[in-house]
Amino acid sequence: MIKAFISHSSIQKSFVESLVENLGRTVCIVDAYDFEPARKSKDEIFRNIRNADIFILLISQSALESDWVKIEIEKARDRMEKGKLEFFPYIIDPTVKFTCSNIPTWITKEEVMNLKTFMNTRLLSRDIILKQREIIYRKRPEIKMRDELFVGRNNEMEYLESKLYSSSNYKDIKAIVVSGRKDIGRRKFLKKFTQSKLGYAKDPFDISLSRGDSIENFILQLNYYLLSYDLTDFSWDIWDKDKKVSVAVDLLNQAYKSKQHILIIDNGACISPSGNIADWFVDILTNPSLQKFIGLFIASVQTPKTYLVRDRKDCLFVELHPLSEADRKTLFYAYARNIGLQVIDKEDVIFWTTKLNSSPEQIFMAIDTIDRDGRMLARKNAEHIIAFGDKVIKEIIDYCTVTGVDDLKLMDIMVLLASLGSVSDHMLLKIVGDEFKENCYQLIDDLHYLSLIEFFGPNHEYIQLDAGVADYIDRAGYKPLARFSERMEQRAKEYLSEPLAHSVETEDLSDYLYRIQIAIKNGQYDSKYLIPSVAIKSIIELYNKEHYDAVIELCEGFLKEGHRIYQGAKREINYWYCLSLARKQNISKFDVAVEEMHGQDKLFLKGFMCRLSGDLPNAERLFRNILEQNASYSKAARELVTVLVQLHNYPEALSLAKSNYEKNKINPYHIEAYYRCLVRKNNLGYDDRKILRELINAMKTSYNDNHGLIAQTMEAEYEYYVNRKIEPALSKLLSLTQIEHPLRYTKRALYELQIKMGIPPTYPDPDQGAE
Repeated sequence: MIKAFISHSSIQKSFVESLVENLGRTVCIVDAYDFEPARKSKDEIFRNIRNADIFILLISQSALESDWVKIEIEKARDRMEKGKLEFFPYIIDPTVKFTCSNIPTWITKEEVMNLKTFMNTRLLSRDIILKQREIIYRKRPEIKMRDELFVGRNNEMEYLESKLYSSSNYKDIKAIVVSGRKDIGRRKFLKKFTQSKLGYAKDPFDISLSRGDSIENFILQLNYYLLSYDLTDFSWDIWDKDKKVSVAVDLLNQAYKSKQHILIIDNGACISPSGNIADWFVDILTNPSLQKFIGLFIASVQTPKTYLVRDRKDCLFVELHPLSEADRKTLFYAYARNIGLQVIDKEDVIFWTTKLNSSPEQIFMAIDTIDRDGRMLARKNAEHIIAFGDKVIKEIIDYCTVTGVDDLKLMDIMVLLASLGSVSDHMLLKIVGDEFKENCYQLIDDLHYLSLIEFFGPNHEYIQLDAGVADYIDRAGYKPLARFSERMEQRAKEYLSEPLAHSVETEDLSDYLYRIQIAIKNGQYDSKYLIPSVAIKSIIELYNKEHYDAVIELCEGFLKEGHRIYQGAKREINYWYCLSLARKQNISKFDVAVEEMHGQDKLFLKGFMCRLSGDLPNAERLFRNILEQNASYSKAARELVTVLVQLHNYPEALSLAKSNYEKNKINPYHIEAYYRCLVRKNNLGYDDRKILRELINAMKTSYNDNHGLIAQTMEAEYEYYVNRKIEPALSKLLSLTQIEHPLRYTKRALYELQIKMGIPPTYPDPDQGAE
């Protein structure tokens, strides 16, 4: 902590109190707070100056005449000359001039210190904080490195510079808008640009505006820095728009006069939800009294729609997307090297940079964890680090789940894009269908200005969902809408009607990959078209549809081509192979295949086989073993809940299920498991019943393929365990088991209810044997 000794005259007490309030009490040394009672004043002065890192001299006529201030100055000078203290003088009295004879000559002539007048404690505190930061950077260069480390964005930087200096209306540009979702580096990009391209040395005034905020909020926050008005001066009831604009422009011009620029962290105020620049902001930019200075910089979470801002001459726009994998690797190496972590295994770099694709902060967190805990423990905590980026993504998911056009939501398109990967607009519209084409156009436009998708290709005809969001959707188990899945199945049948070699002759890259994926899933693959990522995607999709025999056949075929596949892909294929063998209880093949696995994945697969074969004690032991080593291994935690429920250990299962759910509240597996445990709790209270209803509603709105049937089963259990209505619950469960493929969860609920009632069960115990 950098401590500042504040030397002043007692006449400036109120000014000093305001300054200390802005700086923070813990970083200031002031006589009124820090001098020990009943001690000599001179001793206390010397003791506190010795404890200070910087000496702040507040120059006024009364301070220059104070004997105590003179003593403080001389002591500070002595320590400054020994290199133990930094000395910063400021004029706070307008009657004091640089040429005043009573200012010590060593300040004005020997050291030739630049004396500036500050009548505003907020601006003064800001200058002092910057000086404190400089000292921190000198003492802790790794902090400076992290704050200033800037990797990648070369294309965006060059694009913005080119647009700025090649513009025929350069003199008219007054604002630069950088858009992109939170934690993607918008502010760091703007800082780098203003410093390296515009030569701005000062940090900006930071203003934060949210959706619904307007010019009044802008004026109030800007005035907070400048203190040009008292709060009582604002006449919001009589000021019209022109007056408010005039006030805002006046405040901006005051800032610009001292070459001060403004950074607005914008969450829907300046760039409106419609993708346009807010009217009030346009009025400021176009006001003829606003100085011609590039002083407004907007870091927006929403991307302006091109057709709405195309003709603007006073703004430049650039959109940021997540760093490329190459840039993530560069950032990883740069940060590791600068904190002194010299030996980095290449495998570690690949492991982290392929997993952490939400924000640069995730990379920093990973390296800090490696530096602190070592590479093994860092990998153990990988899911926590991944979740660091998910906090923002969860907010995005919540918003997109309820926002859309008619009955088509943004989330519906996002899930489809996550399922398809990179897809051409042509192919996307074919899957969506003519009846939803116009809605799809609107939603794609909305996703673009939310910075959740990016376009690429020669004509920007390809669409890709943000990598971090796509990963979150995949891990949460979301599935495309049934109508989209049906159309994809119909398209698959069309593809299968012609030979693969002929069908892949297309100019559409996404169509090409999709045709290969369809062929693989239907056993028509040709090793000529073996693309590991497509293969694995096909295997996972088949596994999730419970086509375990097909997965086994595919994996055996692909593993024969192991010489053509990198080890990571082979491991991934073998993992799904083992899962499918466990599902089919093919113990002989499983025992061979699982030996190709290592570490916790190997233990998990063995525990999974034990659970499905009915060896619950060994399954429990293996899953507990994993969680003792790695508490964040969510799959093992989820499986352990299932085992504990089968062992009727509901209290412990409830605690673990709740923990899993709270880490990821949109995962349908966690919703179901938490509900199953909680509904069986003895003496359910009001809060418990409220949570149960919330879980049912969460399942109803989840994207699990069977969310409707699961929710109905949950309702039936609620009738029995909460409302104590046996007949309605039994009738409901019996009807649900009459469908063509009754859910295991439904059969389990019915079996347990019938056993409790002494009724011969309709089905054998669903928890015995393979699924």
